Amino acid sequence: MQVGTIEKCPEVMTVASSSTLFGTFQSALLALIIERDPIAWRLQFDMGLLVIVLTAIFGSLIKTHVHMWCIQRKSQFYVVMFKPLGVPIAGMFGCVFFAQTFHYGSLMAATITGIGYYTMMWGQIKEDENKRDKVDLSKERAPLLQEEQV
Repeated sequence: MQVGTIEKCPEVMTVASSSTLFGTFQSALLALIIERDPIAWRLQFDMGLLVIVLTAIFGSLIKTHVHMWCIQRKSQFYVVMFKPLGVPIAGMFGCVFFAQTFHYGSLMAATITGIGYYTMMWGQIKEDENKRDKVDLSKERAPLLQEEQV
């Protein structure tokens, strides 16, 4: 899906910014549906606000630039390969730097999700290889256009 999008719109920053903006709108709409109490929306200058700001900086700006750099250097599969590791790493940093509690259920869910994700990627790679093999075989079986005349 990303490859098709980049082919139609080669401006990588436009695609990344649009994706982030659309995700922001979705999150805001869901948050407004779930939390209707106006008191809950007041900003408090505490550790929670610091976490939100740091998440915005590292989660959006820096991560997006690193992903684009890796895609340009390697391929899209290189970036996607590390995606399931984000949840355990975020949990570890939350425990170390922000004194959050560590839940083994979160680690187990991340492990199961990662296994499913890597299985899906493996299946996609195998499917792409099969498509390439079928295309190569069809080229070999194509009839010759020229006939030998006597």
